[in-house]
Amino acid sequence: MKTIMDMALEAGFTERELIRAVDSITRFAALVRADEREACAKLVHDNALACDPGSMLQTYLASNAAAIRARGNT
Repeated sequence: MKTIMDMALEAGFTERELIRAVDSITRFAALVRADEREACAKLVHDNALACDPGSMLQTYLASNAAAIRARGNT
């Protein structure tokens, strides 16, 4: 897995720019990850709601959505 700094360099930031902006870039990356994680969790959760109530599939998908959201707490 690439680091935030590796990806920033790949995107065209110079090392000098990164040194000055490392805190902001790190916070920005965390926000992007959280937003993407929530979008994925919502998709899985919405699929769970489309299943028969109480079915194993609904339970499984709801559990997966919770697991995706929990990744933000580790």
